[in-house]
Amino acid sequence: MKRTGFLLLFLLSLQTVQAQKYIAVTVDDLPFVGADGDIKKVKEATGSMLKTLKKHKVKAVGFVNEAYILDRNRIKGNDEVLVNWLIKGHELGNHTFSHMSLTKNTLEAYQEDVLSGMRHSNTLNIGYRHQPIRYFRHPYLQTGNDSLKKYGLEAFLKAYDLIPVPVTVEADDWYFNQGYRKLLEDGKTSGAEEIGRLYVAHTLTAVKYYEALAQEVAGRPIKHIFLIHANALNARYLEEILNELEKQGYTFITVEEAMKDEVYQLPDRVLSEGGFSWLHRWRITAGKKTALREPQIPQMVVDAYEK
Repeated sequence: MKRTGFLLLFLLSLQTVQAQKYIAVTVDDLPFVGADGDIKKVKEATGSMLKTLKKHKVKAVGFVNEAYILDRNRIKGNDEVLVNWLIKGHELGNHTFSHMSLTKNTLEAYQEDVLSGMRHSNTLNIGYRHQPIRYFRHPYLQTGNDSLKKYGLEAFLKAYDLIPVPVTVEADDWYFNQGYRKLLEDGKTSGAEEIGRLYVAHTLTAVKYYEALAQEVAGRPIKHIFLIHANALNARYLEEILNELEKQGYTFITVEEAMKDEVYQLPDRVLSEGGFSWLHRWRITAGKKTALREPQIPQMVVDAYEK
């Protein structure tokens, strides 16, 4: 009887340890990507994403490109979209005004784009959350291709009380979304649905990959920060992804809680023209190599993207 009780306790404790997996959700390119100015579609897709986030008790940070708000004088409709994010308990972050590339522009131009990128959305955030915008997300995940840009930007963000939010998990949803939209526009619904299924599978494989990479980099599971975009693909398939993450033992947390993990204090000294997960940045800075292979985008998706 004692052995049975001990075994049950052991199994319960093991299950608890396995369930201690945490992930914060961040959404780039608010108010929306790729609806060709159709504010009705934007509102419907946003409503779908917000419904999914509410169902899973996710409190996200949505990073805004203010150029998207002002585009084609649709400011009123896009404001309604951003306000909807806020009243559902999420907060807005700065993603620059025009989704500017730090690699392709001067530091001075980039800094001005950062400041322009929160003049309007900051007012909304203060009005509904009673606090100024506090988080920043690098477009293209580019943090600087030379030391002047990298460390100059870090000092600039600190001076304006903007906290850069790293990414540890991402799954190329922007790439899948391009082909998904093209097929829908061409009336090829079954092809679009296949891309959706491939996207879900690719994302879940990517999560496993970054779990393993975190183990190599930090020697333990970490509190992940997941990057997705406000787009049609996630309006349709985010629900399936979050369902599966919950089945795998994940608990959804805020960015603020995730960044309390000491892993986010690791140094990043990588100078690169491109952008990628901070797990790679920390790995490269520490001089660690990996034999893990990143998940590859399926050929069908590549073909649809390049068509």
